Amino acid sequence: MIGNYTAGQQCSILEFIGEKPFIAVGKLNFLPEGYDTVSYDAHGAVVLALDALRKANVKNFLFVEGKDMADIPFFYQKITSINAYINEHPEMHLESFIQSKDFGSDYGYMAIKEYLEQGGIIPEGIFTANDPLAIGVIKGLTKKGYKIGSQISLVSINGDNVGEWTTPRLTSVDIKAHQMGIEAVALLHQKIDFPSSEPRFVSFKPVLVERDSIWRKQTTNFTES
Repeated sequence: MIGNYTAGQQCSILEFIGEKPFIAVGKLNFLPEGYDTVSYDAHGAVVLALDALRKANVKNFLFVEGKDMADIPFFYQKITSINAYINEHPEMHLESFIQSKDFGSDYGYMAIKEYLEQGGIIPEGIFTANDPLAIGVIKGLTKKGYKIGSQISLVSINGDNVGEWTTPRLTSVDIKAHQMGIEAVALLHQKIDFPSSEPRFVSFKPVLVERDSIWRKQTTNFTES
C-alpha cells in the first residue's frame, strides 16, 4: 500500500487483500501493530528545509501546503513541525500559511495567484510542502515578475528529479522515495518467504538537495538545529 490514506481506507484495503503479505509505504500507518511499514522522518525533513532558509538569512517566509485528505493527526502535520521550529528559532517568522485544495502544480499556481490577488505579501522566503506545489508557485510568481533564487528563496520537500528542470533549479529535501520503494519490495519478499518474521518499521533519513532556488546569502551566526 503506497500513499497516505485515512484509517478507514487503510482498514478497507487490508480487509480486501485478506491474509496476503502486506507492506505500508507512506508518512503514517494507522494500522494496528504487526504490519511492516516504510516511512521517512517527516519532522526532520521540515527542519532541513527551514535550516536551508535560515542559513540563507531568511527570517520571514510563507508556507504553502495542500489540503489534508488522510486525516493526519495534527501532531504529525508539517505545520506542527514548523511551529516547533519557530519556537526554537524565534528569529524566524511565518508570514502566512496558505492551504491549497490539493498538492499538484496547478493547485500551487492557483494558491499563490489567489494569495496575490487578495493583497498577500510575498516575503523573502517560501517553503512548499512538496515539489509539485513548488513548481506551481514558481510559475505564479515568475509571471508576476518575482525572481526566485535571487529576490526570493524557495525550498520544498520531495527531492524529485524534476527539480533539475525547473527555472531556477529547485532546492528540495529528498525523502528517499526511491529507496523506500526498494526497501518495501525487500520487506515484501521477506514476508513471503518468512510469514512469521517480526514486523519492521523502517524510517529513512531525508537529505537536502541544494540547487538554485535559494539565494545563497551568507550569515555568520548559523548553527545546525
